[in-house]
Amino acid sequence: AYEAVASTLDAPNDPSGALVAVDERGRLTAMVGGTDFAKSKVNYALGTDGGGSGRQPGSTFKPFALTAFIEQGNSIQSRLPAPKELILPKADEGKDWTVTNYDDEDLGIVTVEEGTWHSSNTMYAQIMQKVGATAVAEEAAKLGVKTPVKAVNSTVLGTSEVSVLDLTTPN
Repeated sequence: AYEAVASTLDAPNDPSGALVAVDERGRLTAMVGGTDFAKSKVNYALGTDGGGSGRQPGSTFKPFALTAFIEQGNSIQSRLPAPKELILPKADEGKDWTVTNYDDEDLGIVTVEEGTWHSSNTMYAQIMQKVGATAVAEEAAKLGVKTPVKAVNSTVLGTSEVSVLDLTTPN
C-alpha cells in the first residue's frame, strides 16, 4: 500500500496521498497516511483525527445523492438534461450556482444511470436540487461518513472535507 502511494505520487509538486483498503467484510487491511509523517506531521487518511483537515472527495459523494434520489421514489431510468454548463438560480447560498461537466461534455438528455456512468456534474446538481442537500448529508452519515457534512448543494460535487477512512469504513 505504501509503495502504491509513494510510486504514484513521486514528483515534487504532487499532492500528498493517502490510502485505506478494506476487505470484503469491511475490515481494514491497509492504511497509508502519506509518505513522510516526520515531515508533514499529518496522517492524511484520518483527516482531522490525523492532524489534517480532510480532503474534498469530489465525485465520490454522487452515490450518496443517488441513494437519496432512489429512496425518495425516483428511478435510475428517470431522464434529465446533462448540458455542459448549467446555472441554477440562487442555489449557492442565495447566489447563482454555475456547474460544468468535466471537459465541457454535453450529454444531452440522459437517464440517471447514463449520467452516472459519465459522472455528469450538471445532472447531479439537478438531483441535488430535487432531493435536497440535507437528505444527501444525512445519507452520507447513515452510510458511515462520521465527519459532519455541510448540507449545501455543492456537497454533491464533493466540496465538504472528509477523511479517506470515512469513505471506506462501513457504519
